[in-house]
Amino acid sequence: ALLPAGARVEQFVIAPDSGRVVYRAAQDSATVTELYVVPIAGGAITKLNGPLVAGGDVANFQISPDGSRIVYQADQITDNRGEIFGVLITGGVPVKLSGPLVLGGNLFGFDITPDSSRVVYRGDQQVNSLFELYSVPITGGAFTTISNGANVVATVGITPDSTRVVYLATFAISSVVELFSVGVSGGPSVQLNTPLVVGRVVADARLSPDGSRVVYVADEAIDEAFELFSVPTTGGPRVKLNGALTTGGAVRSGSVTYSPDGTRVVYIADQQTDEVFELFSVPVVGGVNTKLNAP
Repeated sequence: ALLPAGARVEQFVIAPDSGRVVYRAAQDSATVTELYVVPIAGGAITKLNGPLVAGGDVANFQISPDGSRIVYQADQITDNRGEIFGVLITGGVPVKLSGPLVLGGNLFGFDITPDSSRVVYRGDQQVNSLFELYSVPITGGAFTTISNGANVVATVGITPDSTRVVYLATFAISSVVELFSVGVSGGPSVQLNTPLVVGRVVADARLSPDGSRVVYVADEAIDEAFELFSVPTTGGPRVKLNGALTTGGAVRSGSVTYSPDGTRVVYIADQQTDEVFELFSVPVVGGVNTKLNAP
């Protein structure tokens, strides 16, 4: 629709069936960003969020993979808290998905499971400054705390079969970031990396396309000598993927990429010569390490 002077569309996503566009915009007021849906060929516009508190906005949203529902974060009940709501893509009464927040608590992002059944979100919902993972049905209901007391740094991903969540967290030692997986509805957490000493971290982790494995970068053996490892998502023996590192060498965090079929991993490292960063390929389960670039 026509926007007020100075207003703009902040974000838009096309529904999986290509029938609708969902967007955030300051449409009804130049100072309030809200959530709308419209047929992709044009037509009637429907506002999806409920009434917002003074100063509130819709901060972000996702469309469920099956295209039936929208999950969004908004200051709908309390300003600056980012609580999570769900609503049908065609509109209706939004349902609050996140639980009550403690004084000072906030929520920091969410993911929808691939089967569109649940929402996994992170925040200090129950204890201020303890950032946990929560799981709730996408249609609303009781939330479950699934991170088992860990202070969650980030969510790595949800497996394609919607059974497990992989995440980075600190636990016994607050400065040591380690890698875990847990059932999407709860249960015991499984530590995937070899336990680290003070000063070591898992710097990066990537879930394989089929969800069967996680590759991660960590300085497990030598401080600041970051290497690349592969481990089953459900836990088990881990395999080092990179070749022997030269003195001072390391795998570059953030460089790891899977082949689309998930059988190989490509990464950047100064593996052979310190400060000479080259491109390598290796099977995801371990094996012969191949340099891809010319000298």
